[in-house]
Amino acid sequence: MSQEKQHLSSDQKSSGAEKSTRTQGKVRRHKAYSAEFREKAVKMITELGYTAGEVARQLDCSVSAIQRWKSEMTPLDPVVSARMSLEEDENKRLRKENLRLKMENEILKKATAYFAKEMK
Repeated sequence: MSQEKQHLSSDQKSSGAEKSTRTQGKVRRHKAYSAEFREKAVKMITELGYTAGEVARQLDCSVSAIQRWKSEMTPLDPVVSARMSLEEDENKRLRKENLRLKMENEILKKATAYFAKEMK
């Protein structure tokens, strides 16, 4: 690891509040981590190059939690992104058409006014 990679301080590591749940007679301890803590953990992966396992060990949380946080914070998948792109293209086309129709309407109004004046 390079010296550029920063570690979260011990007070940041302990920012989770524990919750208990029962599963088949066993008590599990879950920690509720703050949004800031989760964002910093994901940044360690995306910006600093750590693996999810390394971050989990350093922050004392599960690898699956780190991976889930990362997937929640990553951009949309290509299918959703493509669909949004198609909608943006359709909106652009409709705006152009709307502008063209407004211009045509203005021309027709002026022509009507001109011919009404000529008829008098």
